[in-house]
Amino acid sequence: MADDDDLDPVIVPEPSEDGLDLAASIAAALGEPFDRARVAAQAKTLHETMFDDLMKSLSPDGERPAFKSGIYPVARSFAGVSKDGVSHIALDMIFDFWVFATGHMMVIKATMNLDDMERRRLRGALTDLFSLFVDNHRFTHLRDSLRPFLMSYRDCLNLSHALTRSMTVSVLCHEYAHITLGHLQERPSPEQEFAADAKGGEYFLLHVGRPSARDTTVYVDAKVAGAPVLLLRIFALYEQWLSKGGTPFASGHPPARERAARLDALIRPQLTERAVYLLDGMSAALEEFESEF
Repeated sequence: MADDDDLDPVIVPEPSEDGLDLAASIAAALGEPFDRARVAAQAKTLHETMFDDLMKSLSPDGERPAFKSGIYPVARSFAGVSKDGVSHIALDMIFDFWVFATGHMMVIKATMNLDDMERRRLRGALTDLFSLFVDNHRFTHLRDSLRPFLMSYRDCLNLSHALTRSMTVSVLCHEYAHITLGHLQERPSPEQEFAADAKGGEYFLLHVGRPSARDTTVYVDAKVAGAPVLLLRIFALYEQWLSKGGTPFASGHPPARERAARLDALIRPQLTERAVYLLDGMSAALEEFESEF
């Protein structure tokens, strides 16, 4: 959650040629057509479209919070209230990139037979991505350094895209839960985060597999419905990386490891067998990363 002064992004970026080149490379790796002009136009409103699609799924007739997207001083997503009392949800574009990139590393680790050199490269790339959460000025460099992992492990892209897009949907559900639970009128506390995890997980599961969302930007297949737990486990790995470097995690949030365990207990009984298999496989990959740090 955030104060009113934090609601407006520092920058609302235009699609860059480098970013479009990367998107074209991904499309080529997947064998998909790529219309550069159309993608550039869509990129300007992608997150707004995602939020609108999600609200149509979760609250088709209800009141919706306002939404903002751009680059903020810190890579994150949050809910807040403007001076005129309007509830907002904000999503930092660099944070969304971070979710995709770290999730892609997780999928590579879980699904590919890596030799020692590849494991070291992957661990180094994940460490670099964790540094982005500390200093978002490294975004352009790290985006470019991700390209070899997209091209060399293109077979992972369909799964990593589905998982990480679902993670972003779960983040929006979590922030929406803060609003519907009335947290913006209260002093922030760890209990609020646990409650928003639970309510956000409930919203997420209601959305999973919804036929009306199939052709939207936020469709979540039932096979990747464990995504909210996996994102919290990536956060737990990030917190461990910070502590290993001598920097305690001090966001005011409860430990991500505990949040993941609680959310797992709530979500797992609702998952299909294939979703549980995927959740456990990806969790094992994150445990391997943890043992290597």
